[in-house]
Amino acid sequence: MKKFRVMLVEISLLILIASLLILAYKLVNISGMVSSLYPEFSNMRYPLLILLEFVFLVTVLALIFGFSCLILYKKDCIFDKRMYRGLQNIGLSFIAGIFLMILIIFYTNLNLSASITNVFIYFGIFIYLIISQIFFILSDLVSEGISLKEENDLTI
Repeated sequence: MKKFRVMLVEISLLILIASLLILAYKLVNISGMVSSLYPEFSNMRYPLLILLEFVFLVTVLALIFGFSCLILYKKDCIFDKRMYRGLQNIGLSFIAGIFLMILIIFYTNLNLSASITNVFIYFGIFIYLIISQIFFILSDLVSEGISLKEENDLTI
């Protein structure tokens, strides 16, 4: 049953990574379409596009770290320093995404009096914050398991 669950999560992660990369590619076309429909916002196109692409990039990076942690889990290397670092890197990737989204909010607030997209960005910040904290808690649990494993190995 463990192999099936791991395979299901691996396939899901690969589909999610591919979907995010395709969406990041399509975002260039979408931003061009929006700037042609609303020429008054065309000066904001490239800075927002770059910030959004970096949000996608750090999200894909977090998923790649998650994939590497999943491979370690498949090899039964749960209480391993590599697993701890991988979980920490996932949390840090989502924190980087939060900072990028905060930059998006500041940039849009400087250029617009109000933006409906900031509501979605606030929601994204909230989701990324929760996900990062979950992975930091998991990394703390793995760290505690590593300590217990080392202590147990010394008593034998």
